[in-house]
Amino acid sequence: MNAPLQPRTRYEEVVPERLKLARIRSGMTQRQLAQLLGVTPAAVCYWEQGRSVLNADSRHSSCKSA
Repeated sequence: MNAPLQPRTRYEEVVPERLKLARIRSGMTQRQLAQLLGVTPAAVCYWEQGRSVLNADSRHSSCKSA
């Protein structure tokens, strides 16, 4: 039996939208952002869709890159 879906947290609602908006405003593709952060383009796609969350190392890298 599947567990009931948990409601999305504020983090899960806001971060994907802001990440995508910041990437677009910077004129970067998902592939370019992925290369900058040292992750796969699929990881960036998952973050922007809210299917996955950034780990601490990636968040630190993205802050240093900005």
